[in-house]
Amino acid sequence: MFFRGREHESTIWQRFHTSSDGFTVRRFDGLVEVVVSANADRLVDLFLALLNEMPPALSVEVHDVRTSQRWVGVDLARPDVSATLARLKVSLSTWAGAEICVYGSDVQLTITPWLELYVHSTSERWVFVLTGYGLQLREHRTSRSWRLPADGFPRAEDASAALRQAVDKLGMEPA
Repeated sequence: MFFRGREHESTIWQRFHTSSDGFTVRRFDGLVEVVVSANADRLVDLFLALLNEMPPALSVEVHDVRTSQRWVGVDLARPDVSATLARLKVSLSTWAGAEICVYGSDVQLTITPWLELYVHSTSERWVFVLTGYGLQLREHRTSRSWRLPADGFPRAEDASAALRQAVDKLGMEPA
């Protein structure tokens, strides 16, 4: 019989980290744009994790590309936004097709319908946050060789229904 010491707790950042996970940084007009590259599941996980780094009061915009519906919510509590959007994790990473923008006082966090993750900020703080999550700073971003047109997303009634339920839970208004 073998006795082993206490195993270190594995985190999602260590288990699903690939060498292609990284981010690029562009600076212009006093803004810092960070573009994160990783697989779909990891991008959604990172989006949800970065929400916890945002200010306490947030504005949120949601666009369901499949139905062309848009919603806006202002001054929403970060824990409510984080918990509600966490329920969309599976449908977002599986079906994509929704753009979610979360705004704080000096930062905008966006996940696009094509599951690309952008952070726009007035500070370099997010570079250090992403490095802390195990991502590496890259000089060049590898772009995808394909991209669906906005009207090319397949029907996903469950994903649209989950999005509407999240929007209703947050009390967001049609835009």
